[in-house]
Amino acid sequence: MWVIDLGSTLPPLHLGYLNSAKSFLFISKYSSASTNRGITTSTEKYVVMRTHAVNALWVLRCLWLVVAIAAPWDLLAWHSSPVNVVLEITGWLIWAIGAVSLFAVVPVGLTAIRLIAPMMFVGAVVALPHWLSDNNSPLLSLVALLSTTLCQFVLSQPSIINAMVQGGAYGNETRLALRIPVPYLAPAIVTWVLLASSLMSGPLLLASKQWILGACITAIALGLLSVVPSRMHRLSRRWLVIVPSGIVVHDHLVLAETMMLKSSNISHVTLRNAPSDEADLTGGIFGSRLVITLGESEKVVISAMTMKFLHSAEALHVHSFAIAPLNITQAQQHILNRMSGLISE
Repeated sequence: MWVIDLGSTLPPLHLGYLNSAKSFLFISKYSSASTNRGITTSTEKYVVMRTHAVNALWVLRCLWLVVAIAAPWDLLAWHSSPVNVVLEITGWLIWAIGAVSLFAVVPVGLTAIRLIAPMMFVGAVVALPHWLSDNNSPLLSLVALLSTTLCQFVLSQPSIINAMVQGGAYGNETRLALRIPVPYLAPAIVTWVLLASSLMSGPLLLASKQWILGACITAIALGLLSVVPSRMHRLSRRWLVIVPSGIVVHDHLVLAETMMLKSSNISHVTLRNAPSDEADLTGGIFGSRLVITLGESEKVVISAMTMKFLHSAEALHVHSFAIAPLNITQAQQHILNRMSGLISE
């Protein structure tokens, strides 16, 4: 782990500074000295977490480049010429969109790569049996399978998701992604399967001159394409925001209105492994959650889904509530630092 020697002569670090390109030069310059001294203050930890996120992003970008070299869509090109042409064009187009998404570190990019990366994995899985059964060299197919699998793994890491969510932040704020609510998991997977299968099979059927079936499935794919990405994007726009005056819970799947709290009204922030008496604003997440206890109760307006889940009215007055950030300990530390004023405003 890198630790950084801030030194008495250095200016204090602000969140806005940590989000800037200059912070990376700062890390490179001072990481060595602090390692010798073993300094691990709160501000240094923010720089370290930021560095880890950047490193993870570059790992994912390199893996995506390996996917291009292995080209899973090329491995599927054992059909007629028109079908192979469609596979080539579609494969490279999808890969290019994914590459742009990984360099455009914003929530929209997160949504795009979440939709695209599994398609590459499925393509590699489908191609593997053909290459193993036809006495072909399986090396390229295995590379495609391994690289797409690793892409899925790295993409699921909280540091990657938080980095892409943070890319859309305004000014002096830190965004931390929330875990996907349980009621949305199965519908999201089913919807993705319908979109991916129709998007790939429709043009291929047209290329193989299955005009009627191909036209119908392509029309379904276009219809899904006009709706599904925007729906999926809602899952990428759920975050806990640390702002100079306190915290904001931005989650329009669980809440009907954004929840804003001043740090002066937050009395305790604790980790729990199961629900208790607090209002459950996790969306039905299993396991660990962050419980925030308030000095004075606050009004919370919840969504229709949460009303059904909690069997409650639309408006609640809560004295404590639970949320589920992807990186719970990081979120807890951010809030505690905000409460104690360790982060400069």
